[in-house]
Amino acid sequence: MNKQEESSNPFTVSQADYRNEYTKNIEETIRVLKPEQLERIADKLAEHPHIFLFSKDTTKHLTEYVKYLYSMSGFNVSFPQDKDYRRLAEKEINDNSLVFIMSFNGENEEFIRLINNLMRKGISPLIVSITGADNNTIQNLSDLNFYLFTDEITVNDTDIGSRISVIAIMELILYQYIENYGGRDFNFEPRK
Repeated sequence: MNKQEESSNPFTVSQADYRNEYTKNIEETIRVLKPEQLERIADKLAEHPHIFLFSKDTTKHLTEYVKYLYSMSGFNVSFPQDKDYRRLAEKEINDNSLVFIMSFNGENEEFIRLINNLMRKGISPLIVSITGADNNTIQNLSDLNFYLFTDEITVNDTDIGSRISVIAIMELILYQYIENYGGRDFNFEPRK
């Protein structure tokens, strides 16, 4: 590999080391989850609120999977994928809604404006954010925040850093709900 190829390598460590870091990031994301936050969201899910998922860029592609999981679990889920749809969705949010905002850096101006607009109108849904571990505006405006640990990787001027931890958080929230309320909502058969 020549010097120019080396400098364009998106990994700051070797691939073997990156695999270890990748696993550590997922483990750290899960390790810092607070059980009381999972319980609070599970309780909110038990009310069967209208769920709104807000994400952009790389994260929006995995949000489609999250929408599928929650929809198949019986929830009314909206995932507006472009700015115009997000603007319309904002008008549907009410005090009983559950809003998830997924923003890696936590400084997305559109999502900050969304939260501020809701506050200005006196609308107070449960706002849950998933952001990077640095102190950020969206985290500070949210009712609950989950930290996402990942390394930034850019290829062709595009962030392709892993967002697998977002899926882990969203699945664990759903699984907490199923554990707490599944017997009531899904009529699970006892294991034999």
